[in-house]
Amino acid sequence: MEGKISKNLNTASRSVNIINIANQSNRDVPDLPTLPKIGAIGERDAFFAFKAIGIDTFFPTCAEEIKSTIEDLEKKGYSIILISESFAVKAEKTIQSFATRPYPIILLVPDAGGTNGYGINRILDNMSKAVGSTAGLR
Repeated sequence: MEGKISKNLNTASRSVNIINIANQSNRDVPDLPTLPKIGAIGERDAFFAFKAIGIDTFFPTCAEEIKSTIEDLEKKGYSIILISESFAVKAEKTIQSFATRPYPIILLVPDAGGTNGYGINRILDNMSKAVGSTAGLR
């Protein structure tokens, strides 16, 4: 019995020493940067997968809810907002109001049925404004 108690005490002592060493070594490690807050806005069927990987997901049901969700995410400090192309069409003016700001970055994602072309057309429009050409991509 004494041998078993002694063995358990030694194991516990080693565990405490390991914890103490880990705590001391962590004092010199700088804090890791925080990850950006990411939100996804879209149809439940297509965007539920984003929830599974830890992205905050929202499923508004009308144009006004889409707009208010985008504005709420901006107020709450979200750095990146993923939005389905079909939802982006319904909130085009709201999305445009963020175009000159560094954050949030609003990225358009094709719907479950595929792209409707809205996202690529926005990229080409911005490219045309920036460099005066779409480089033959249209």
